[in-house]
Parts: sequence; structure tokens; C-alpha cells
Amino acid sequence: EEHPGVRGEDAFTLGVNAIAYAIAYYPLGQFYARWGLSELEDPAADRGDFVFAQVRHGGHHDPNPTAFASLLALAMKETTIGAKLRRKVVALSDPELSGYPFLYVTGHGDFRLSLDERNALRRFILSGGFLLADSCCGNLGFDIAFRREISAALPEAELRALAADHPLLSSFYEIGAVQYTTAVRASFPELEAAFLEGIEVDGALRVLYSRFDLGNGWEGEDHPFALGYARDDACRIAVNAIVYALTH
Repeated sequence: EEHPGVRGEDAFTLGVNAIAYAIAYYPLGQFYARWGLSELEDPAADRGDFVFAQVRHGGHHDPNPTAFASLLALAMKETTIGAKLRRKVVALSDPELSGYPFLYVTGHGDFRLSLDERNALRRFILSGGFLLADSCCGNLGFDIAFRREISAALPEAELRALAADHPLLSSFYEIGAVQYTTAVRASFPELEAAFLEGIEVDGALRVLYSRFDLGNGWEGEDHPFALGYARDDACRIAVNAIVYALTH
């Protein structure tokens, strides 16, 4: 009797994905074993220290919960940013939202903001805040949702591709040609430079959006079937975004 099941190339792809998923989330277990389930935050830290503020939304908002630690460790090592491995997951309704100069939003799949959340995001951006948005794994559902939500929050603005000489691409590292994951190289063989989009307000970039994944690269584990940047370039782009946000 023939049994139904996954066969051929699909079976191989599923198996590789399962192994990559398990390997990628092994550090998560180590992280929680050491730090517990609370946010990694030093209560004695100075108020002037950089805080990695991540947006909580109604979708899958935290697919790489340990990735920020590797990113901030690199930022501390390479730059003069006063970070102490601090992350704060915040709601857009948080009355202290304006106190964070930098917001990060990511996710898998669709999400929707309420009218109040859209208005809060608008106020944050127009008052000088910086938003880094990242489609985890290059997820199309998140890509569609983010474009819809940022358009609703800033209907007068439009996401535009960053020019090769944009100041963000040289705010710390000189970013020219970049490396992508295997999946991107297979699907978008023409891509050699970083493909990033943004929105400027009063001549300064206030929204940076990466259609290709950054967070997986910060983890330092291979995600061959994700549409994203290779590890080093994912980190360099994010460090440049942080430096730019704090200097513009």
C-alpha cells in the first residue's frame, strides 16, 4: 500500500528547513537558560544609553528574540554607542514612545495597526524618531502589511529606494556590494548592492525598510531558504542604521 507523504525535492527542502530552524533556535534556549524570560535590561543603566526599542504589534512581532544581542554587541565593539545590551519591547501606544530615538519592527505574516497606533507611529516619525523595519525571512505577508501600514500612517510620503550614495550607506561602514542568502541569489541574481527603501522627512531619512531579512543575519546562523542578507552585511546595515539614527 502506498502511503501519502512529502517526496522528492520538497521532502529534502522540508528536512533542511527543519534542521536550520533547530540550529538557529539553539542559542534561544541558551539565552533563556542564562537570562530567563524577562527583557535583558540593566536597571542601573544611565538614561542616556542607547535602547533597542522593538515594536509589539498584533502579528508575529518577535521572530528572532535573541538577534538583537549579537547586533548590539557588535555596535558596542565597533562604535562609541553607549549600549548595554538593552532591548525594550514597546507598544506604539506607550506614552514614553517619543523617548526612544530608534524603533525596530519586524515580523512574519500580516499585521494591522489600529488608528491610534498609526497616529502614534506618525507622531514618532514626524517628531524626529527613526524606524527600522525588517521583513523576517523576506516574508511576503509582512512586506504587504508593512507597506500598507506605513502608507496609512504617512499617506503623503512614499517608500523610495535608497540611492547608492545615500549617507546611511556610509554612516559608519562603507556599504557597496553585499552578500545575500542562497535563496536571494537564486531568485534575484541581478542584485549585487543593498536594496533598501526609505522615507525622508525634512531632508533626513526617518524610515528605513529592508524587504530582505536582516534579523536572521544578526543571529549568525545560516538560513539558506530565507530571502535575506548574509550575516556580515546584515549586521553592517543595521549598525549603519543605528549610527545614522543617532546622528541625524
